[in-house]
Amino acid sequence: MAILSFVVSAFTGQEILGATVLLFFFLGGVGVREHSRYAAAVVLILYLVDMIASGPTAVRAGISAVLFSNLRATWIASTWNPESSEA
Repeated sequence: MAILSFVVSAFTGQEILGATVLLFFFLGGVGVREHSRYAAAVVLILYLVDMIASGPTAVRAGISAVLFSNLRATWIASTWNPESSEA
């Protein structure tokens, strides 16, 4: 998503916006990797805002569903105890 947004923005002459979006999604992914509920929620909310502003499509709805499941999984994983046998 981030790379595609960057490439499209670069071809339309908005390199700074593309780099900002790329950085946002990259840092959001790093936050999710570290089990940050805040990062997962912010990425989902901003993607939903973008989807509403630009018009919903089936592909965007699918990506939103994946981001929502990512938020759910991050929420569950953040409560895991790394030393337990279930982790």
